[in-house]
Amino acid sequence: MHAQTPTEYFRELVENAIARQKLTSSEVSSFYLVQLLDSFVRPDRTLADPGIDYDQPIAHRNCVSTASFPLRAPSSFNRAGRC
Repeated sequence: MHAQTPTEYFRELVENAIARQKLTSSEVSSFYLVQLLDSFVRPDRTLADPGIDYDQPIAHRNCVSTASFPLRAPSSFNRAGRC
């Protein structure tokens, strides 16, 4: 388990990949790549369902969906997998 944020983790990966490939890259290019990778692990809050706590792990959201069965479960399961 990493104690790093996704942004820190991706920054380290991008920097290591650039160094390993012996490439030259501007800071802006590296920043863009890190932000692009980071965007894939963070949900778009503007499209988020206000009834879902997206900061909780997906396993927790699935447990909540199961506990609410049959009232909300089908729609909760559908939303639980969305990021």
